Amino acid sequence: AAGDNAVLICHALSGDSHVARHEAEDDPGWWDIAVGAGKAIDTEKYFVICSNALGGCRGTTGPNSANPATGRPYGADFPPVTTGDLVETQRRLVDHLGIRALRAVVGGSMGGHQALAWATRHPERVRKTVALATSPRLTTQALAFDVIGRNAILRDPNFRGGQYYGGPAPGVGLALARMLGHITYLSPQAMKEKFEADRLTPRDVPTEFEKRFSVGSYLAYQGDKFVERFDANSYVTLSLAMDLFDLGATPAELAETLRRATCEWLVVSFSSDWLFPPEQSREIVSALLDLGKPVSYCNVQSSCGH
Repeated sequence: AAGDNAVLICHALSGDSHVARHEAEDDPGWWDIAVGAGKAIDTEKYFVICSNALGGCRGTTGPNSANPATGRPYGADFPPVTTGDLVETQRRLVDHLGIRALRAVVGGSMGGHQALAWATRHPERVRKTVALATSPRLTTQALAFDVIGRNAILRDPNFRGGQYYGGPAPGVGLALARMLGHITYLSPQAMKEKFEADRLTPRDVPTEFEKRFSVGSYLAYQGDKFVERFDANSYVTLSLAMDLFDLGATPAELAETLRRATCEWLVVSFSSDWLFPPEQSREIVSALLDLGKPVSYCNVQSSCGH
C-alpha cells in the first residue's frame, strides 16, 4: 500500500515484457530462473514491472506499429531512439502506476544500460540499481559487430528501405544479424564444448543456410527462429540505441555522470563475457568507489560467455 516495493526489470535487445510466468499454464518467461514466488526477485514481496522497450516489436510502439498520420506501419519513418528515450517511456509508465520511487531497477546487457540511465537520470526515484553484464558504453569491437548486423539487414533485397510490411520481410538479413550477434553471446570455451567433438556431424535442421558444420547448423537454427519472433526494423532501432549509449569515454567523464546517482549498487559481470567484458563492469565499480558510493561487485566465474 505504501508503494515502496516496486522493482523495474529492463530487458535485453531480443527480450520483451514477458519476464516470467504469471501462472503455471503460462508460457515460460525469459527470466523464470530469477523472477517468481520465492525466487531472487520474489513476486510475493515485490511489485515487479517489465515493459517492452520503445522501438521494440512486442508491445510498446515500434517501427511495426501503425503511424497515426498514415494508418500504415511506421517502417523507416520511425524516429531513432536513445536509451534515454526508453527510460523516459518507462518513467511515464511508473508515473501512471502511481509509484514515486522504485525499490530497484534491474537489467542486463541493453537492460543494464537502461538501469544505469535510470540511476543517473532519475536518482531521486531509484533506491537500488542492479547492473548485469553491461558497460558504460560498447567497446569498438562490439560496435563493429552491430554495424555488420545492421548492414546485413539494410542490404537484404526485401528490406526495401524499411517499408517491407505487407510483403516478404528481410528474413535473410535479420537471421544473419542474429547469427553474428549470437557468436558474441558465447565464449571460445563454450563453443569448444558445444561443437568441437562433433563439428562434422551437424544437426539436420530445416534451413537454407549452410549446415556443413555443427556450429553452422546451430547458428542457422538460432537465426531462423529469431526471424519468427522479431522485426528487422526493431533490431536496427534498438541496436543503434545500444551503440549510442555513452556514460563517458574516460574515468573522469564516467565518474562525473555517476556522481548524480544516490542509490545502492550491485554490479555483476561474467568472466568469459567478451561482448561486455568484466573490465567494463570494473570501470563502473571503480568510479563508484572513488565517489564513495555504496557498491557491491561480483564477477561470476562462467564459461558461458554473455
